[in-house]
Amino acid sequence: MRALLTHRDLAYRVLAQRLSVSPRLRFGDLYCMTEQSPDPESRVGLSTERADRHGYPVARVDWRLDAAYLEGFDRYANAVIRAAVASARGAVTSRAASAPWEATLTSAAHHLGTARMSASPSTGVVDSDLRVFGTRNLYVCDGSVFPTAGGINPSLTITALAIRLTGHLLSRRASEPTLPRAARGERSDLAESVRG
Repeated sequence: MRALLTHRDLAYRVLAQRLSVSPRLRFGDLYCMTEQSPDPESRVGLSTERADRHGYPVARVDWRLDAAYLEGFDRYANAVIRAAVASARGAVTSRAASAPWEATLTSAAHHLGTARMSASPSTGVVDSDLRVFGTRNLYVCDGSVFPTAGGINPSLTITALAIRLTGHLLSRRASEPTLPRAARGERSDLAESVRG
């Protein structure tokens, strides 16, 4: 809301759309949502700042973007401007010096990564079955396993991963030999009462 109220061109465009009128614009913004290529220097850790009365530490995010990724944005902007000049529907009279991409980029609402799915522990945290490398029975199933952060809502992909993991765990359970109750740590009288 603050951006809307303090950006007169943006407010004008919103009003023009709501009132169904054709706006006459002096400026145009180029907005894109894209997949981010991972940078191995990015880090997520814990800060010394405390989040609440329970004393939980606040996450500290060191988000890095490599030079090739930023250069890709610039190439894209130039291609769009060339296309606008060639179009009969628009013309570019000048191009003001744009702000550096780093100053205008922002993350989205979906927190992804940090427990990357990979073929080996040297490049990730979980394998293709979402099992944490070096463990027997620890799995991660959420957006943290994404190797890269896409430009769209990840909910359906996370759901698909959960369904796939469920199938894997059920098939693994079916193939394991059944242990006696005592070996599983169960008391037979308790097991019988639960069954009854």
